[in-house]
Amino acid sequence: MRSGKRIVFDFVFLSFHVFKWVLGLFIGISAYRASPGAFWVFIFLFLGAYIIQDLYRVFKAIIKDTTLDNLDSEGDFSYVKGIDPKDLSAAKTQLLVYLAVITFGVVGIVNNVNAWKEDGKNRFGNIAISSLFAFAPVLVVVGQARRKN
Repeated sequence: MRSGKRIVFDFVFLSFHVFKWVLGLFIGISAYRASPGAFWVFIFLFLGAYIIQDLYRVFKAIIKDTTLDNLDSEGDFSYVKGIDPKDLSAAKTQLLVYLAVITFGVVGIVNNVNAWKEDGKNRFGNIAISSLFAFAPVLVVVGQARRKN
């Protein structure tokens, strides 16, 4: 049978956790009432971070041929087995830089095309430069592949 002190401790512990959720809901509702747009942006960024983290873990498990619980080990059919970890981290960094440059180029193209439609000024030069940014990583990867062969 539980002692009175243990029951009080459990009740206080439970109260803190209930209070945490009640306070979170109150702050969330207040934020939504103050500015619904910012609230939804925050919610989608928060959920997007979890989705991206889960996708990263799943892709890592597929690449390493292992389960989600054992992402540090490599299975028999691992795509990265025998590759130097420094080379893998360099490739991951290179991929992230390429994605950032491509995103920068595509956003530049879209912004310049929209601005050209709105004010009628010729923005062909800006679109050409943004196109080079969007296409440059592809040229680099193709050049690297041709050099190896």
